[in-house]
Amino acid sequence: MGIIYILLILAALFASLLFAVDAKVRLEFDTDHNHMQLSICWLYPMFKATGTLEAASPVFNLYFFRLHLLKKSIKPGKNSGKTGIKLSDLTGIIRPKDLRIDTRYGFSNPSATGITCGALNAASQFINIDFFNNLPDFMSARDYIYFDAKASVNLGASLTNLLKYYKHRRNFQWIRTQT
Repeated sequence: MGIIYILLILAALFASLLFAVDAKVRLEFDTDHNHMQLSICWLYPMFKATGTLEAASPVFNLYFFRLHLLKKSIKPGKNSGKTGIKLSDLTGIIRPKDLRIDTRYGFSNPSATGITCGALNAASQFINIDFFNNLPDFMSARDYIYFDAKASVNLGASLTNLLKYYKHRRNFQWIRTQT
């Protein structure tokens, strides 16, 4: 009986920490080094999850106290195209805070660099960004892109928003099939 109480206390502590402590999320994209990585750290170094591209296939890694627990190659399933979330819905579900974006890019065609610079500056007006560093290279002899985004995310609130989203979406699909 005492073990059950201990497990219930640990579950309550975990749930309260899930809502109280924000996770640090970092997305890094670098074409010079063919590197793309998404990392999520919560109570670091306790929990860390990374998603990288290795040999053009996404790989998920999970760490617990810097001990590598899981390495899983992610393969698209049968319903992968049907269950996707739109980007506009995703930002509403996650609600990132302290968003910091650093971009460096250059294209051999200066007009392409200018169009990209204008598009990024215009898009940054619609997203709540705390720090935006945009460094276009108009005189570049090669094409390259470096994108680094960091944010804090409340995992508990994001999970409840995701559950509400799927419940609303399921109800909406049921209503559409009834008409």
